[in-house]
Amino acid sequence: MVTLIATEESRQDVDELAAFFEGLSNPTIDMQKQVGNVVRSLFANHFAEEGSDVSGPWADLKDSTQIERKMEGYNPDHPILERSGYYRESFTNVNSPSNFEFTEFRNDGWAMEFGSEDWRVNELEKGRPRMFARPVTKLSSGERDEIGDMLELMFQQAATDYEDGKRG
Repeated sequence: MVTLIATEESRQDVDELAAFFEGLSNPTIDMQKQVGNVVRSLFANHFAEEGSDVSGPWADLKDSTQIERKMEGYNPDHPILERSGYYRESFTNVNSPSNFEFTEFRNDGWAMEFGSEDWRVNELEKGRPRMFARPVTKLSSGERDEIGDMLELMFQQAATDYEDGKRG
């Protein structure tokens, strides 16, 4: 029979490890900012490319919309979804009044939501009769992997920092 007896040092090691895992389950503000930056850059790509791998290219604007845009002094056909830039900024600029970012801490970890609170989001993301959807927020599996890869690097760095602290 083997008997293990906890020492003060082993208790301290277990406490430090528990604190490390607790830290991973509660991302720092810096971690949240890093995730937000990646997501907003993906949204910016959807605006720049006028579509995504998931939604495909956005439909061209109707002739009547192009005429309206031209009369208002905007380029008649491109960039789609951009006249003043306010709608795009509401997704891509963390300082925009309509930018939406929320972190929820749960028993099983944490979740983050990103998007825009602009009044046009629902109809532009989903479309409506006689207007095609032009979604910004739908992420492809490759884009989700990009976020996952960034999170993995953050966790690896946290583990390295933890180990370095134990050795230091």
